[in-house]
Amino acid sequence: MKSHKRTLVLIVLLSAPTSSMADLIVNGDFNNGNTGFTSGYTFASTNTGSSQYFIGTDPVLWNFRFDSFGDHTTGTGNMMMVNGSTIANRVVWSETVTVAQNTPYQFSGWFSSLLTYPNPARLQLFANDSQIGSDISASTTGGVWEPFSAQWNSGGSTSVTLEIFDTNLAITPNDFGLDDLSFTAIPIPAAVLLFASGLLGLVGVARRKNPT
Repeated sequence: MKSHKRTLVLIVLLSAPTSSMADLIVNGDFNNGNTGFTSGYTFASTNTGSSQYFIGTDPVLWNFRFDSFGDHTTGTGNMMMVNGSTIANRVVWSETVTVAQNTPYQFSGWFSSLLTYPNPARLQLFANDSQIGSDISASTTGGVWEPFSAQWNSGGSTSVTLEIFDTNLAITPNDFGLDDLSFTAIPIPAAVLLFASGLLGLVGVARRKNPT
């Protein structure tokens, strides 16, 4: 009976993904425009104040005070441009996706300041109302794209609501860009699978020698 249990565990392990699974976030590069996500900010084609966002190709076209630079994906595509809120707990970006239970995931993306200033945006990532990872600050130099990421385990959940908040509530220069947001399952390393495959073979040999 014990060998049967070991075999079952190894079969489950071997059936896990061995490479990166499909990205669960819709329109993470924003090239489809203002769709696939929700925001507590106001969509505005011209920036006139805080708590506004826009999907576009160059911050200076949204607000002439911002630096001019391209998106992270290609340099010519869309990004989400945000003029930070002065009100706490206002969601910058959010999306709910379906997940597999008891699976580790990684939430990642890129962000940049929209202009050079010593007091940049400070972001927090949330999954199902709980912060994941640490606070992350944008560069003090405008147009510098920097990566961020945090891990989350689904446990018994079958869906997750992902959220991004900005905790810097200063009126200026709390302005930043987001691009290439991604949420994917974390694959089991190939070495672990190779080891498990070997163990499964040993279990098979043991069962043939001891059929009971």
